[in-house]
Amino acid sequence: MILVTTGLVFSILSPIVGLVLRGFMHRQDLSNPLVFMIPINFTLENYQVAFEMMRYPETLWLTMRHALAVTIIQTMVCALAGYGFARFNFPGRNLLFGVVIMTIVVPIEAISTSLFMQFRFFDIFGIFSIFTGERGINLHNTISPMYILAFAGAGVRSGLFVFIFRQFFKNMPKEFEESAFIDGANKVRTFVSIILPNALPAIVTVFLFTLVWQYNDITYSGILLPSINLMPNMLRTLGSNIYILSDIQDMTWINLVVQTAVVLVIAPMVIIYLFLQKLFIEGVERSGIVG
Repeated sequence: MILVTTGLVFSILSPIVGLVLRGFMHRQDLSNPLVFMIPINFTLENYQVAFEMMRYPETLWLTMRHALAVTIIQTMVCALAGYGFARFNFPGRNLLFGVVIMTIVVPIEAISTSLFMQFRFFDIFGIFSIFTGERGINLHNTISPMYILAFAGAGVRSGLFVFIFRQFFKNMPKEFEESAFIDGANKVRTFVSIILPNALPAIVTVFLFTLVWQYNDITYSGILLPSINLMPNMLRTLGSNIYILSDIQDMTWINLVVQTAVVLVIAPMVIIYLFLQKLFIEGVERSGIVG
């Protein structure tokens, strides 16, 4: 058992450790056949170049601010939807939940064109067209589409998060709500005062999943806001920017700097997970998404 666990840990951590260590390699080490993972000539040049070219502090602040705002909205909307599917009986509930599950199955690439057109000519029931006389409002290359999707429960992986909350609330004892109703609490107060405090593990799980996917999202950001300096966009264009602006035209070294930038990108998420891992694991176990 120890050997199996050790092998699994090695297979998982080895690429990450190798990625971090390669960032300290000098350009001479790249052509040295004796160097495999641990550099001989340590240097911080790769991290410095990646840090400066990505404008790391500014980009990190903008990305985290955007990701946190969207994550909070999406978590609350998915919690409401999951609670509704778990506790309320209404016509078409199973059909609607089936549609939610379908959103997990359908890849974003299949709807990318429709998604782009929806926000390139954004309109609600033709209202904007009536007042402006134009086809719609251009929301492309703005942050607005991500907030609209989050409020509508159609953000990144929203279907999965609704499913997680539904499973968690279904396993929660109904005695909590019955006691609150006896004490005179309405459904809204019961949800806010009783259900949400007891759903902290599920909230943390969905919050972390959403934050990581929003932070690392390259598909939605590439379709809806490609010119905004978020981490995925900066990472996508880093190689070409270095090639154009740097005096060094060595593609092997440029690829190494891009790999080093990946370490800088994932570092904040690793730090956040280290602080919240206990609640995250508990939420995964109680939400029914394992086993």
